[in-house]
Amino acid sequence: MCRRVALPLFALSLAVSSCHSTKALLPNVSGKAGEVIVVIEKDNWEGDLGTAVRDLLGGDCPYLMQREPLYNLVNIAPGGFAEILRVHRNILMFNIDPSVTEPAVQYRSDVWAHPQRVIVVSAKDATEALGLFGENSEKILSSLEQAERDRIIANSILYEEVSFRDKVVDLAGGSPHFPTGYKWKTGNDDFIWIADEKQYVNQGIFIYRYPAKSTVGMMVLMVVAMIL
Repeated sequence: MCRRVALPLFALSLAVSSCHSTKALLPNVSGKAGEVIVVIEKDNWEGDLGTAVRDLLGGDCPYLMQREPLYNLVNIAPGGFAEILRVHRNILMFNIDPSVTEPAVQYRSDVWAHPQRVIVVSAKDATEALGLFGENSEKILSSLEQAERDRIIANSILYEEVSFRDKVVDLAGGSPHFPTGYKWKTGNDDFIWIADEKQYVNQGIFIYRYPAKSTVGMMVLMVVAMIL
């Protein structure tokens, strides 16, 4: 009985908030980068549906030398989804209720905070939710990745180290934005080295260009290297 009452209320709150709130009035998001709150009943989290969510979002991040999860998942039961949690940066909600007549996956931005991504999976039961989640897994993953990418870009622009932007534009073109902390190491007509060097982590950006073999012209290649 609690499930039938609580989850539709969440869906209603979600719809009302997205219609009437504006970015100017919304608080900043909370939570760490790469973190996702999953709002789902405990039995479903411990069942096949939860396994599917963990396999998709909590699996190993590709291309890294060390094992690291793609996202850090925090499971919250619908009854514990308090107001303080609604301002989190990434929220995946499962609205599982027999009254759901149109199963769907909804993608919403800035519902309770900014810049926020909220994904709602609505289905009449866990089996239907599992199928819906599987069918939309790539889009769900892409939605979260784009939201994280957009935040990084926005922060890079907001806290930009502008002292060497023009030099990079002259060499490579485009509109690069390097966050505060990066320093100019060296550069010439064909090569630039910019780095953010700390005690335990060095992050270097190497930009160089060379003649392309085709008629395209000059090819520009950017490589980001992290040394732990």
